[in-house]
Amino acid sequence: SRERLMSLLPAVVDGQLKPKVWKTFPLDQTPAALAEISGRRVIGKVILTT
Repeated sequence: SRERLMSLLPAVVDGQLKPKVWKTFPLDQTPAALAEISGRRVIGKVILTT
């Protein structure tokens, strides 16, 4: 819920809670990123960068 997410925000801001980034892809490699996600090979977050 939104309330639960908002309750975690202070921990993220303080650096106590860090999301696990699995891989970063340039924006032009979006199809490759989606293939990784749909292939269920992802453990963590996939980040697209510009």
